[in-house]
Amino acid sequence: MVMLQPDFVYGVVRRSLVLGALAALVMLLTVSAQVAGAVVIGTLVSAINLRVVALSIHKMFDAGRDGGTSPVGWTILLTLKMLLLIGVVWYLITAVEVDAVGFVFGFSTFLPAIGWQLLVTKPDESEAEEDSEDARTQ
Repeated sequence: MVMLQPDFVYGVVRRSLVLGALAALVMLLTVSAQVAGAVVIGTLVSAINLRVVALSIHKMFDAGRDGGTSPVGWTILLTLKMLLLIGVVWYLITAVEVDAVGFVFGFSTFLPAIGWQLLVTKPDESEAEEDSEDARTQ
C-alpha cells in the first residue's frame, strides 16, 4: 500500500511542482506569459490540494492506530475540502480571469507526477514481506 502513505503523496507534490515549473517555462517560451502564469497557479493549487490530502491521510492513519476513526467525520471533512477546491477554481477562472487552459494544464501536472513517483518509489522490505504473508494467508 505504498500509494496511501503520506510520504508517497509528498513525493508526488514535489514532482508535480517540478513538472509545473518546466511546463510554465515551456509555455512562457512558446505561448505567452499569461498562460505560463496560469500554469503556475494551477500547479500551486494542485500541490496545496495534494498536501491537504496527504495531511488527511496521515491524520486518518493516526486516528486508526488509536482506534478512533470515524468515516462520517472524514467524509464530511474531505467533502468540504472538495467544495472549497471547486470554489477556488471557479473564483480563479471567473473573477481573477486566470487562463483556463493554462490552469488545467498546470493543475494536471500531478498525473504524470504520480507515474514519476511510482517509478522512483521502492517499497520497504517489511511491506513486501507483509504483502507476501497476506497473499499466503488468503
